[in-house]
Amino acid sequence: MAHNNFYSAFIDEEKINKEKELIKQMCAEMYEAGIVDKATYSKIWYDCWGTLLDMSKFKVTDPTITEEELSAVVKNVSEEFTVSFDSEANNYLCTNTTYTYSDDDDTYAYFDVASAIKKAFPNAIVDVLGAYDPENSSAGAGNSFNLLDPYICDIDGSGKADITDATAILTAYAENAAGLQKADADDKMDVNGDGEVNIEDATYVLTYYAEAAAGIR
Repeated sequence: MAHNNFYSAFIDEEKINKEKELIKQMCAEMYEAGIVDKATYSKIWYDCWGTLLDMSKFKVTDPTITEEELSAVVKNVSEEFTVSFDSEANNYLCTNTTYTYSDDDDTYAYFDVASAIKKAFPNAIVDVLGAYDPENSSAGAGNSFNLLDPYICDIDGSGKADITDATAILTAYAENAAGLQKADADDKMDVNGDGEVNIEDATYVLTYYAEAAAGIR
């Protein structure tokens, strides 16, 4: 993987790849435990020593809570996290100020913090903010995708997201729209999170499936 920047000589590829795999695993575990709703990947950051500044923040959206309430919950779990309010986006950012990633207990503070947030504020939407690999040419600057798509798009629980899952969504949508109600359009089928189950959800699944099959995702 080529890094066209001044710091490329300092980057430890093996270390970064290990960190990326760990972060993906942690995001999956948090999703399966029901404590995160998304894992938005956007442009990657490296510090001058090649450390992957990845998954450093949670974005918490819940208009009913205050910064003081959220901060108290987070600080009770880890002093490494700070809480701030993003007035433009109208949500909170819980930031890990140490940027440490390894397979030790410190890293899993992310799991504990997210769990505490969901327990205290069950209606909050918790989004893990991460970074994609710049080697991925399809993900241009400013683009992002949900790291949890492999799990969200697996409608039938087969362990993979494919055309069958998109077909299940389309079948449920068509039959329910026709009043046949042979298939249940459940919440899981609302993969794009817009509150409705329709053709756009099937398209979302097919897009992920095509990108995964092409090795883009």
